[in-house]
Amino acid sequence: MTNPEDQFARGDAIATIAETFLKSLGPDFRSELAFPELTEDMIARLRSYGTEESFPADATLYTLGDRMTDMFVVLEGEIDIILPSAESQPNIYARHRKNNFTGEFNLLNSQGAVVEARTLVPSTLLRISRTQLRRLMRAEGDIANVIVAACIWRRIGIVKAGSGGVLLKGRPGDPQMMLLQRFLVRNNYPHRIVDVPAEETDNDSARLPAVTLSDGRITRHPSIPGNDLRCGCRRRRSRRTRGRSLCGFRRTLHDSRRRDGARRTGRR
Repeated sequence: MTNPEDQFARGDAIATIAETFLKSLGPDFRSELAFPELTEDMIARLRSYGTEESFPADATLYTLGDRMTDMFVVLEGEIDIILPSAESQPNIYARHRKNNFTGEFNLLNSQGAVVEARTLVPSTLLRISRTQLRRLMRAEGDIANVIVAACIWRRIGIVKAGSGGVLLKGRPGDPQMMLLQRFLVRNNYPHRIVDVPAEETDNDSARLPAVTLSDGRITRHPSIPGNDLRCGCRRRRSRRTRGRSLCGFRRTLHDSRRRDGARRTGRR
């Protein structure tokens, strides 16, 4: 049985990690916009859009790759937001406490989650579904503004951290490398770039660009269909290709996040 004192000690240690991590993002990162505290009036209005639920400690609310995730408002308890990491120590990006809420840029679109949300202690949360969130965003202008600003600033912090997402390795100026980088930037997807000098001519460098996914897999020369608008191309689609523009690279990223999230869940 877990000792409550040990649990609180662990919580304090991880809170320090989270605070240190956010400070490392620099003074340009607007933490007050990224992690606002909702007022009691806002919480009262939000109740009509959600359902109150209780969760035990260490419950996963959503994990890497999950799409159309719900928003959770903390009524009592705490939620850790965890970035993917190859290390055993969890990379805690933020900790949500009373009157905070979950979600980042993927809450505003259909992208898969790039973080994991997990309760630290037994928690009472207000779960707001995507359907209800859309109603909320139309009807509650002041709350909608707070949510949008928070989601954008949180993704900025995640991208700036560079500890999650994918690793893109290739030669500077290479057209395919630039296309992949443009794809990741336009989709605000967390990534890191490793430039390989042009003078390197070993066998590995001949198979560039390469992408290392969050689950450890490496894909070389990943393709992005030219008719995919979100890849940065503006070519007109033919009738034959219209409706079939799912980007293979995007699908690979999604599958990787799902696989990585399932692997992490299985370890607990």
